Amino acid sequence: MEHIENTFKNDVRNEFLDYLRDNKKKMPYKKNFIEDKYNSISSSKYLPWDACMDYINSNFDIYFEMEEVCVDYYSGEDDDPWMGRGLIDVVNTWRYVCAKDYLEDNYETIIQEYEDGLTTSASPAP
Repeated sequence: MEHIENTFKNDVRNEFLDYLRDNKKKMPYKKNFIEDKYNSISSSKYLPWDACMDYINSNFDIYFEMEEVCVDYYSGEDDDPWMGRGLIDVVNTWRYVCAKDYLEDNYETIIQEYEDGLTTSASPAP
């Protein structure tokens, strides 16, 4: 599970940096990025069943760890328990929650990395 989470967080970081570069004129917010990229309410953004199985390497221990993250997240949101079950709901919801938490925790660092890249690329060549 740790490998999947670390790989995913690295992907989120890289995708967010690309998102920042692609939207230079208007400073995008992390919420827009998360909603555009990972909000699984839109079924068109769901990873399909086969992709979800590949994502967890067909390991249901990983599925249960992901499900626990989802249940914990929704139990803190409101009084209604999370009713999403099944591989597709769990994997896609976990990706959303993980991306949201990662960007909330690392937003300033990623923005600084982005701004440092702008400064470096704007510097004249020696």
